[in-house]
Amino acid sequence: MIEIKNIHIAYQNEELIKDGSLSFSDGTVNVIIGKSGIGKTALLYHIGCISAKHDETYKIDGEEIDLNNEYAISQIRRQKFAYLLQDYILFDQYDVLGNLKLYASFKGLEYTQQEYQEMLSMVGLSVSLHQDITTLSGGERQRLAIACTLCKKPEILLLDEPSSALDKENEKVLFEVLRRLAYEKKLCIIMVSHSQTAKAYADKLYTIEDQTIKCLKDTSININHEDTDQMQPLHLSFYTSYIKYFFLKFRKLNVFMMAMLVIAISCLCGSLTYYDIYANKSFSELESISNKQLLITSSKDNIYLDQQIDYLNEKDIQKFRDSTIELHPYYQMYASVIGQNECIILPYFDDFHMNDDLFKTLNGVAEHGIYLSNDFYLGLSETDIKDNKLPMDILIREHKGEKVKQHVLTIQIDVKGVLGSKEKVSYLQNSTNYIYMYYKDMEKMYKQTSDSDQYIAYIATADRFEYLVNLKEKVLSNGLGVNEGTIDMQSLQDTLTTREKMQMMLACGIAFIFIMINLFQQLNYLYKRKKEFALLMINGLAKRNLIWLCLLELIMKFVITMILGFIILAIGGVCLNVMDILLANIKFAILMIFLLLVSVITTYALFIQRYTPESILRE
Repeated sequence: MIEIKNIHIAYQNEELIKDGSLSFSDGTVNVIIGKSGIGKTALLYHIGCISAKHDETYKIDGEEIDLNNEYAISQIRRQKFAYLLQDYILFDQYDVLGNLKLYASFKGLEYTQQEYQEMLSMVGLSVSLHQDITTLSGGERQRLAIACTLCKKPEILLLDEPSSALDKENEKVLFEVLRRLAYEKKLCIIMVSHSQTAKAYADKLYTIEDQTIKCLKDTSININHEDTDQMQPLHLSFYTSYIKYFFLKFRKLNVFMMAMLVIAISCLCGSLTYYDIYANKSFSELESISNKQLLITSSKDNIYLDQQIDYLNEKDIQKFRDSTIELHPYYQMYASVIGQNECIILPYFDDFHMNDDLFKTLNGVAEHGIYLSNDFYLGLSETDIKDNKLPMDILIREHKGEKVKQHVLTIQIDVKGVLGSKEKVSYLQNSTNYIYMYYKDMEKMYKQTSDSDQYIAYIATADRFEYLVNLKEKVLSNGLGVNEGTIDMQSLQDTLTTREKMQMMLACGIAFIFIMINLFQQLNYLYKRKKEFALLMINGLAKRNLIWLCLLELIMKFVITMILGFIILAIGGVCLNVMDILLANIKFAILMIFLLLVSVITTYALFIQRYTPESILRE
């Protein structure tokens, strides 16, 4: 039984009903009549807990309902009410059986196909369970709608002008069905109608006149209704089956939207990969003509080899060793030639670019020889170099604690070339007399004469500039000195930073464009689904249930999209041999999908929170 008191209804600043009261008993047919625009439908929305504005006192079976609790009201709509609101009742995406099953699922009920067929027979409808509802006549749609409401096993059935589109014969059939259901199923049927026929079937007849609700007829008998239904939350199976059916029914639209996301992922990763390939190629060309090495010393104040430098502790160096960096001890050596002062010996490595700086090339026999500085070469006599070989004494300094030992080796070594006069060595502060010697030759001579593992400096080499940039930061943070040599580390760091910024700007630009396109699609998609959302809400889904439904649907689509997108990218990456670069850019695609998901869910939530069933039904 329903009791409502203190009903006040206004629409568009016009007061329609003042301080009205109503009561409806179980197992009765109740009809509300009145002129058009007088407030009948608005009153029905209040009775059915559809209206967003409540200030009346509302009781069901003697229990007062909190009309401001949206979730509790949605549960009452789902458990106790069923609605037949003119065009807003059937879900067009479902066939006959699909609509019946959906209404049953609102309350977590299941029936056999035979039971569904019996419900159709109960309302006098003889159609196929798999028939498209768009092929049904007006009368058939009305009776199917009633059958759908029966699947919920409601206690209260509300109808808004149920016979407005029917002829006299079908109208009479409809009212006969409703009266039989009221008496046999003990349903409380409440309808708004203009029909004179409806009055004859009414156990209780209300009218609205002069902003007042008046009872014109009351032959109803109060029937005690035992409430055996417990409020149950929607099962996960409802969400999954609804999403699956909706997806398959509108597969073209969903496939199109998912295809757009796949294209977005492919464009984002493809563009970033192309940019990386181009940037890496340019950077590799720069690396190929540069010597990628750093000199590490014990102090930031002493970073030149022609200065007084303390030896380095092996423990300080050990922490910098990793797979990207090679650390080579600097073997402190000097060369002495008759008539010349001692000159410092510097190491060169296999990838050292020396030929571009040569003033003179000599064709020694050995694969690796020495390169003379211009000043050192000019100080030699014409007879010092014979057959491109230069005899000299090598002075090797061995550090053991505070002591320094000096070993001497006399050798004759091939001269490969003479450096230009403008060539300056960054590892030396003042000296212009120096010799470049192959590092492995220096290592061999050192181990031949010395066994100490204490060195005044280390030379770090790497395949990529980025590794040296990172190493420099670590070394300086540990209080040691770094000599960048010929490398302009700051410029390289700026280049790397600029590249990262450009990559981020490109990623953000592409992501922004596709997110905006997708949001536009989703908004259009939402507006098309307003009727569907209204139907779901009046059948008992709270706004939080709708948001949860949309979230599950979006997650399903996005997961499928990401799997398809990554499969396409993997195939492309393997075919073009750019898988390593592609994998590095996958994070941007994942971030874009996450941002898109958050933005779409936020849009859905705001959209759903904005609308009420009443506002949608009145459009």
